[in-house]
Amino acid sequence: MPASNALVFEYFERDPSFVPTQEFHGNTTTMPGGHTASNKDVPPHLNDVADAVRPQLEEMRGERPGFRFDAYKVLEFRQQVVAGMVYHFKIRVGERDDDCLHAKVFEPLPHTGDGPVVVVQERATLQDPLKIL
Repeated sequence: MPASNALVFEYFERDPSFVPTQEFHGNTTTMPGGHTASNKDVPPHLNDVADAVRPQLEEMRGERPGFRFDAYKVLEFRQQVVAGMVYHFKIRVGERDDDCLHAKVFEPLPHTGDGPVVVVQERATLQDPLKIL
């Protein structure tokens, strides 16, 4: 393994949110295949993706039959291009500061005809940084 790749893996093991970058002509860009930086400016189409998986998230939380979140607002996101898109969302699901969750959502390529699917979720607080699951 080239030394530069070993360094990337070493950083990633210490900090899973590490996003490898590469410098081209003085401009630093995210390397292909990496996640974007965390972003709090959520575009409307990502709210639509999050809305599409709300029933899945509520079912996964499963505290009681017919459980519904008291609130539902995407606060932050990251994304990664794969054979489709992987989104990491921080979603506020209640009124308290600890009523948030982090969700990893996979949206397949359009030709599949499949909708977005929740891969994993975990509880979080408003203060928790958005992490890659």
